[in-house]
Amino acid sequence: ELRKSIDLLSDQFTKLSAAEKKTEVGIGILNRLQSEAKELNNVTAQSSKNFGKLNQTFLSIGDVITGGLIGGGIISTIQALGNGVKKIVEINSLISDLKADVRKTVGLTADEVNKFVESLQALDTRTSLEDLLKIGAIGGQQGIEGLSNITKFTAAIDKLKVSLGDEIPNVEDLVNGVSGLSNVLFGFTKDGDQITANLLKIGNSLNVLSASGKATAPVIIDFASRIGGSLAPLGVLPEKILALSAAFQEFNILPERGATAINNLVKDLGANVDLFAKKLSLNKEQLKDAFNTDPLDAFNIVLARVTELAGNDKSKLLNLLTELKQSGEGVSNVFLQLGKNQARFSELVGISAKSLTNITSLQNEYNVKNENAAASLSKLGKTISNIFTDPAVEQAIITISNGLINVIKFLSEIISVLSPVGLAFQITTKYTSELEKGYVSLSNAIEIG
Repeated sequence: ELRKSIDLLSDQFTKLSAAEKKTEVGIGILNRLQSEAKELNNVTAQSSKNFGKLNQTFLSIGDVITGGLIGGGIISTIQALGNGVKKIVEINSLISDLKADVRKTVGLTADEVNKFVESLQALDTRTSLEDLLKIGAIGGQQGIEGLSNITKFTAAIDKLKVSLGDEIPNVEDLVNGVSGLSNVLFGFTKDGDQITANLLKIGNSLNVLSASGKATAPVIIDFASRIGGSLAPLGVLPEKILALSAAFQEFNILPERGATAINNLVKDLGANVDLFAKKLSLNKEQLKDAFNTDPLDAFNIVLARVTELAGNDKSKLLNLLTELKQSGEGVSNVFLQLGKNQARFSELVGISAKSLTNITSLQNEYNVKNENAAASLSKLGKTISNIFTDPAVEQAIITISNGLINVIKFLSEIISVLSPVGLAFQITTKYTSELEKGYVSLSNAIEIG
């Protein structure tokens, strides 16, 4: 009604001549217009006050998402909602896509995916819902099936992500690396409990070994994956594969060269026990038994004997390797470095073996990193993100936004009506411009208007 009255009075006033505007009739119309404008200003002020309250509520949580917004009245509310809704839509779109990925790779129903998301949101972890869903989707690609199994898999990987995140920050690299290594060392399984146990043991060993020397988790995973594919099927124990991988990095042996060398050496030793026994004056049956028990034990016997025969004479060592039909810089590097550091390698084997019997180190690391200040902020952000991934909340924000759009349109139309009569009140040109910018921003954010 207020709008219609102003529209009518403005039309009447603009049709008057200059002389008529100074008459009692013209002055009366102008006074009524000024009265209506004052009423409009009061309504606008009250709306700004109400929107400001809404804005403060929104900003108390929206600041965490958007990184800070401008406060104060209807304009800042529009700007806040424009940025906030855009972010909410982005979050929901991303989560929706990731849920679809999990459903596809794991083979879940829509209801199971929602239950999976609820279980992830309930985890007391600093890891974002986005990363947890990525873990689930990759787990499905790794062959994990069923709601129970993927839930256990994701929770286990989460412990590794929090604990080893400083060394392996990329969630895809972590999941692919550790789950792949688990398949190499312990064999592929779809059993959720077994998967969890295997992943946690590997994570604990990585944490212990990286804290026991200069080896790092990413390089240990790289080495172990390269040599484990050949050595594990031959019977080499997981702790020795992990220890050898840590030793290679400590001794500055490159992954590509070192892995190729040790894989070929062990294979050649198994295929040519007679040659190695004869050239090194070793008992053939004892060497063969050692290889059949654990090929790496047989290699250590050969390594110790070559080191003993060569002494400090590198030329003699190279001649011995030639007689054993072992050539290449990688092979000589392995013998030279491991030969003079056998005590350290033995120490690492002991450390590795013990680390695979429990998950104490990993759990302690997780507890520390999941409860510090950085973790608290991450959990806060995760909690807020969880709120805005609720479809009902998203719809509520969109409904509020649509209401604000209507307010903006109304105010813009009122201003266009009042402008010809030269009425000046608190809605200025700058205010109009900001409203228009807010409308465009909000419309783009929610694709309305």
